[in-house]
Amino acid sequence: DEFAEIKREIQDDTLDLDRFVKMTEELEKYKENLQQLEERAKSKKQLESAFRKAVRERNDILLEQFNAYKLEIQKINESQSELKISIDFKGDRDNFKSQMKT
Repeated sequence: DEFAEIKREIQDDTLDLDRFVKMTEELEKYKENLQQLEERAKSKKQLESAFRKAVRERNDILLEQFNAYKLEIQKINESQSELKISIDFKGDRDNFKSQMKT
């Protein structure tokens, strides 16, 4: 109603009330879609951050275990000379898998 009144005051036949209403509705719909996409992006970033944190924590635990094994291996190697044991942190996994298959 307000738009129609303004249109009459301006006396411009090119103004289309129906089109204005439709475009306003579309604009609101696009704003809602944008907000949903922004929320998804935020959620995705939070998940990625949590995943990276979990990977770092896992790696820290693995490194701690590796260092404990390394210390024990060093003790074994120093206590005798017949056998030498070595260990690598996250060594050559592909080579290990192929050796285990044969």
